[in-house]
Amino acid sequence: MLCCGRKIKIEAAFASEPIWCSVCKSNIPIDDIPIKQELIQELQEWNRAFSVWLVDYKFKSTEEYFELETRHNQWGNELTERIKKELGHAFFIVFAPSNLSLYMYG
Repeated sequence: MLCCGRKIKIEAAFASEPIWCSVCKSNIPIDDIPIKQELIQELQEWNRAFSVWLVDYKFKSTEEYFELETRHNQWGNELTERIKKELGHAFFIVFAPSNLSLYMYG
């Protein structure tokens, strides 16, 4: 159930679903957003991939980490655009790209 209306943020998270309320910042169950199952599965895969490279960051060079983060953000932005297209104007949707590299290597 959406808590504060129809303003959502797509942001990958470790051990959590990648959909958030833009107002109160609470995590929203992915099944509460009326999108196709195929898109739900891809969003979950994108989020799992984030968890994998987040855990493995210490094994990557700085360049490899930036490359992984860039690809992750591109994929997330593409997914967000597909979600926007599917939902139309029913929701206000924003994408929050990862910027962890600034904290880890910045």
